[in-house]
Amino acid sequence: MQLWATEGEMNRQPEVGVSTPYNRIVRQEWLDQNCFENIDQVQAEAVNWLWACNNERVNIAIGGITPATKLNLAAYLYARTPPLT
Repeated sequence: MQLWATEGEMNRQPEVGVSTPYNRIVRQEWLDQNCFENIDQVQAEAVNWLWACNNERVNIAIGGITPATKLNLAAYLYARTPPLT
């Protein structure tokens, strides 16, 4: 198996505090639960997980809807807003 990240890179403290909860969720929900053979498998799983988070998983911070729904709602409301004069 090819090593694609050193131990130091995997355990490095994030520079931005916002990334800490995200990194924890990524590790707990799929990275720690799978054994990958190569980086392509990791990337494919990351794409699938991120799609599910944005399209299937509700977010309480934005009103109990999915981020995709929030984006669609914002686009709809923006399209209905008359231009500023």
